[in-house]
Amino acid sequence: MLCLSAGVKPTGKLGIGDILTKVTVGLLFMAGILFVAILYFPLIQRDERLRKDLLRLETEVHRLEEANRELRVAVEAGRNDPRTVERLVRENLGFARSNEIVLHFEDSARPSGR
Repeated sequence: MLCLSAGVKPTGKLGIGDILTKVTVGLLFMAGILFVAILYFPLIQRDERLRKDLLRLETEVHRLEEANRELRVAVEAGRNDPRTVERLVRENLGFARSNEIVLHFEDSARPSGR
């Protein structure tokens, strides 16, 4: 853009005032960016930590949901399947039918009490 006013000839050179103004504006712009970065850096770290916590908790929820499903199936089998009830009573309580003999074996890997 050419500016001709009151006998001033455009020379294409910038004066010291123009240079200082541009440098000042550039430094103020960089200071503003640095201020925003310093201001938001703790928020960025907090957000990253919260995202990691969320991922860990979602993984835990999925694991617990799967365990819950397995327990529901086991409870349902205990309510509706007489063979399951009989197996659990035999395994956990050592019950047997009247015509059966129960043999208990001790683990030989266990050290004796001598």
